[in-house]
Amino acid sequence: MQTRTQSYYPHWEASVTPSGVLVVPSQSTYSTSGDTGSVSTFYGPTGPTGPTGPFFFSAPEITERGRAKKKKKRSIFISHSRADLEKLVKPAAKRIKAAGFEAYIASLRVTGKNPADKIVEAISSSKALFAIITENVTEDRNTRDWVLFEMGVAKSLGRPVFGWKTPRARVPEPVKQITDYFVFDSEKSREVKQMLQMVRNLARTI
Repeated sequence: MQTRTQSYYPHWEASVTPSGVLVVPSQSTYSTSGDTGSVSTFYGPTGPTGPTGPFFFSAPEITERGRAKKKKKRSIFISHSRADLEKLVKPAAKRIKAAGFEAYIASLRVTGKNPADKIVEAISSSKALFAIITENVTEDRNTRDWVLFEMGVAKSLGRPVFGWKTPRARVPEPVKQITDYFVFDSEKSREVKQMLQMVRNLARTI
């Protein structure tokens, strides 16, 4: 069984095997057994909030999700901070819709148990992931971990990832390996307008 492991952030790794995708905190010890990739041992960081892992998504499960929603794959997943909803995320969603896609905003749609499963399902049925990375993302550990988890899952599933960041947002080095990102100043209306126009234009090309 061939396994490819890539670290997308100091806290997370995604291992891609013929059987599926395993996402775990990288500062942990774990092992998998057989072609199912099931986790047999796991010792690692846990916490009351945010994704703590490990998460295993089998290839048949991901494939089945993709088949079931193949005709509905007209969405773009927006990775973001809830604090940026009104100023950046909802306006970006409006531009995405103008380009003919549904904009999936997890903070408005994911509720209840197993949020990681719901997010993976949403990303697997999306055409791409757009990440809006402001200091509201990078300065909040819980939000940062979720955003980077989403980006890692999108990359593992082969979805294109595009990012926009503000000057004060400190982007971890591994993120630069996942995607190119564009810098804009969220305090300058002209640059926000340009960023939103870029979102719409990029959505039209997907």
